[in-house]
Formats: sequence, C-alpha cells, structure tokens
Amino acid sequence: MKARPLCVPCFVKQALTTAQMVTEDEKVHERILREVLRRMADRIDLSLSPAHLSTWAARIACQVMGVEDPYLEVKREFNELGLRMYPKLKEIVTRADDPLHTALKLAAAGNVIDFGAGTPYRIEEEIKEVLRGGFAIDQYESFREKLKRCDELIYILDNAGEIVFDKLLMEELIRYGIKNITAIVKSKPILNDATSEDAEMVGIGELTEIIETGTGYLGLPVDLSPPEVIEKVRRAPLVISKGQANFETLDEFDAEIFFILKAKCPIVAERIGVEVGEMVFYRRR
Repeated sequence: MKARPLCVPCFVKQALTTAQMVTEDEKVHERILREVLRRMADRIDLSLSPAHLSTWAARIACQVMGVEDPYLEVKREFNELGLRMYPKLKEIVTRADDPLHTALKLAAAGNVIDFGAGTPYRIEEEIKEVLRGGFAIDQYESFREKLKRCDELIYILDNAGEIVFDKLLMEELIRYGIKNITAIVKSKPILNDATSEDAEMVGIGELTEIIETGTGYLGLPVDLSPPEVIEKVRRAPLVISKGQANFETLDEFDAEIFFILKAKCPIVAERIGVEVGEMVFYRRR
C-alpha cells in the first residue's frame, strides 16, 4: 500500500507522540519536529508505505532524544494490563457459542492498544462493541474452510499488550487443530510494537515458535526484511496479520493472508472499503 499526501501530517504527529513519551518539555518537542521536517523534506516518497515513513519519523525523534526505546515502560504496562484481563477474556471465549469466532473478535478489539494511531484507553468499550457488532467485513467462513486444509500458520503480531488477545486466539487455533504456529515480532524497538521480550513476557513462547522481522520497521516491509523471513511468509499455507502497519506493508504481497485490524485512518479505511473505526477480518490476495 502506497502512502498518500494525507499521511504526511500523520507521521509528523507520530514523531511528536514519541517525544511526548519521554518528556513534557515543549522546547524538546519543537526541536524534534524541526529535525523531522528538515531531514524528511527531501526523503518523502509517496511510493513507499505509510508505515515506512512513520518509521523514519519515529527513529529521528529517538535519535534526537538519545533514547532507543521510549515506549519500553508503556509496553510492559500494557502487557501487564492484558495479563490481568486474560482470565476474564478466556472466560468470554470459553462460554461463547463459537469460541474461535469470539477469539477473533477479541483479537480485533485488542488492536485498539496503539499509541501510534489513536487512543489506547478504550479497551473495555472496544470489547463490548466488537462482541455486539462484529466485523464490518467478516470472512470467517472462508477462514474456517482454510483451517480444515492446513495444520500450521504464521501469525504476524502487532502491539505489546494487544498480544495477550492474540495469545487467546492462538490457543483457540491450537484447540481447533493447528499444530504449529510461528509468531513474528520486531527485531528492534519501534513505537509500542511487540518484540521477543514482550512475546515471552505474556507466554506466547510457550505456544509458538517466535521469529523476528529482522528490522525495527513498522509492519513487515518486504523489501527490507531478510529474504528468509519473507519467503517463510510467502510459503506459509495460512497467515494471520494484525494491525494497520502490517496491512500497509503486506497489502499487495502474494500470500494467503487474513488481516485482523481496526481501520484507524481514512486512507486504510478507503483501501479496505469500510468506515474509519470499523473492525475487519478479511483476506486480500
């Protein structure tokens, strides 16, 4: 998916949000915004994905502040929040008429935990809304048919905290008959995206093999990630991809991918064919 002019103010805001995670000093914020605008003025290339441009902006902010992982404490906080919610979430899934479909909805609700796009504080409300209203696009039946023909899949994770919701879905997939799940996380910190440390913290390593993208870029950029990682995704019989950034980088990738996400911006919403704020579970190939 290619960026659009509307993406430019968004990645500038991304840099500001990153700075605000570290300091309240508006002079520092101003210095970072000036540096982001200066460095990126000649690098903005709308043939790249929005995730690509946002990564550059966030990295510049981190470099100016001299902080490698400004979201470190926030990621741990939301992992712990997710783990505290886990027993209640598990009960919701267990009692559901269709536990797998319910776990998919909860995984989508978890996508609200994102400091990069909107507020991460409406988790309880999102759970109620998605359980009540479901997905704007829901290709669950197609997904179930696909599950009957494979016993392994790749799960591309998104944000810390959210990954507890993904763990619930992984448990249901295993119960459904999937024997081997490979979870993909970031190799280096970027915003509040999950790393191996986060995945291990919430217990995903007990369920799956964990591999890394090989980069600290948002999403899974096909042209920047190690060929062996991209080929593994390409050859997988089934791929689940969480979140907008993964959609932005894999939208045109030739693989059997089911995307779970909340459309948090008009560009992504238009691309998918839904309204901003709606949840989707659909396949694009």
